[in-house]
Amino acid sequence: MKISLTNPLDGKTRTMSAHLTTEHSTSSYGQPVMIAGGTPIDVSNAVLQRATIIQMPKRADQVRLLAQWQGLAKTMLGLR
Repeated sequence: MKISLTNPLDGKTRTMSAHLTTEHSTSSYGQPVMIAGGTPIDVSNAVLQRATIIQMPKRADQVRLLAQWQGLAKTMLGLR
């Protein structure tokens, strides 16, 4: 999967490869964590940096985790 993140301080956008996992130490209670450029990004950080998916994941497990991830983001934004 490829994503873009925008720095909220300077407005610069960068594109990077990312994947989702529940096996990282920052994951809690089975919630997926996005690893982008080797750095974990939780849902609140992704919302702050306006994470945008540029290329959808292809593997079924990544698609499932992405749906869970997006549900968390919608809840955080009050869209549910």
